[in-house]
Amino acid sequence: ENQCSKLSKDTHLASVHSNEENNYMYHLMGKLNYKNGSAYWIGGKRDDKMKWAEFSWTDGTEWRYAKFEAGWTDRLNDENYVGSYMEESDGSVSWNVYANTFNFPFICKKPVL
Repeated sequence: ENQCSKLSKDTHLASVHSNEENNYMYHLMGKLNYKNGSAYWIGGKRDDKMKWAEFSWTDGTEWRYAKFEAGWTDRLNDENYVGSYMEESDGSVSWNVYANTFNFPFICKKPVL
């Protein structure tokens, strides 16, 4: 988030609001996913470390879309930030949560004025 905000005013880690947007970002980032060696950060974060299913976007937009893998559960309380995880059978990418100590590339997003 800090790196994105340094690029330009109102720039944040990317929020994702549809399958189409998720797939676009996945291809834009060269299909990076944790299962093939690296992931990339998007702007999702867990709001309350004790409540695993409460997430928000760092840009303040409403959390109304998620693409965690089927059956996903998080077991580690220090993993609170969303990134790509693995390619699904339909060619889309699912998400996972990670600790902020991972050095993943990231995708930023700026609203069009």
